[in-house]
Amino acid sequence: MGLTQKERDMLADAGARFIAERYSAERRRQLIYSEQGFGREEWNVYSELGWLGIAVPAQYGGAGGSIQDLSVIMETVGSGLLLEPILTTSIVATGLIELAGTPAQRDQLLPAIAAGGAMLAFGYMEPRGGYRRLPIETVENYADGVCSLTGVKIAVMHAGFADYLIVSAR
Repeated sequence: MGLTQKERDMLADAGARFIAERYSAERRRQLIYSEQGFGREEWNVYSELGWLGIAVPAQYGGAGGSIQDLSVIMETVGSGLLLEPILTTSIVATGLIELAGTPAQRDQLLPAIAAGGAMLAFGYMEPRGGYRRLPIETVENYADGVCSLTGVKIAVMHAGFADYLIVSAR
C-alpha cells in the first residue's frame, strides 16, 4: 500500500527539520564518542515520527510502506549521517522477520519495532567469508526445545545494545 506522495514529502520535510534542529555536527560527535555510539533519545524521536514502522506491515502497527517510502527515510539517514540502527532494525530485521519469522516472532517483534521498543542486530558475516557468499559455518542445534548456536559472527553492528539478534545459521 504505502504512503502518498504528499505523505512522503511530509516525511522528508520532517527529516530535514530533525537534522537541522537536533542532529548538528556537534551532536553527532557527542553521540559517536558516547558509550553506545548512537542516541537513545534520537531513537525515541524516530519512533514518534513514524520512521521505525515504515516497513512494518499495517497489521502489526506499521505503515506497510513501499520501497519509495523507505528511500525517503534512508535519504534522511544518509544526509544526516545518522548513527542509530535504523537500517538494521527497521529495514533488514523487519524484512527478515516478515519473510522468515514464525507467526509468534512476527506478533511479538514487528509491533515492538514499529513502536520503537526493540532494536535488532543482524549477524551474518563470518571470519572466513566476510561479505562473500561462502557456505555458512555457524550451526544451530536444538535439544530439549532449546536452540543454541555454534560458530562465530563478526562485525555485528549495534549487537552490544540490541534487544534481539538475528543470526544466520545452518
